[in-house]
Amino acid sequence: MLVLWRCLRDPRARLYAFDTRPAVRADIRLAAWPGLFLLAVAGTLLYGITLPGGGATALRLLAATSGSWIVFGPALILLSGRPAQTCAHACLVTMVYGIGVLAAGGAANSLLDLSPAWNAAWVAASNVVMAAALVRQLAVLGVPAWRTLLAWTVFLDGPGLLLFLLMGGLPC
Repeated sequence: MLVLWRCLRDPRARLYAFDTRPAVRADIRLAAWPGLFLLAVAGTLLYGITLPGGGATALRLLAATSGSWIVFGPALILLSGRPAQTCAHACLVTMVYGIGVLAAGGAANSLLDLSPAWNAAWVAASNVVMAAALVRQLAVLGVPAWRTLLAWTVFLDGPGLLLFLLMGGLPC
């Protein structure tokens, strides 16, 4: 739990250590990755449950976002020139930051039954926070912001939107 907390508290330093020190890499993979993954999946499902359609929407949201991350990963590796494990770690941390934004949106949604426009704004805010988090993390390894943002918009946002549309429209 302490390793997971350190990854979230100081993501740039932890990513640099992960990328450059094999012992740190092994420690983070074992101690933090399962928790980061569970937070991302659970947070996505919990947010989705607060949207119209409840559980079905939550599963659609998880499927579309998971599919877009699967497309994004290889593109990020190619565009950043960083190892797959380094990109995976940065993405896991990034997802948890986005889930933090969605958790606030889900809580507000549960209390106030927000309109689709408000829910779209929460999702957009989460997207911006995640993109900024990933840019900042990869910058410490020398990856130019434009490469990260190109990968983000073309290979994450694009497939995510397409998958949402193929599965019956946007969930908000």
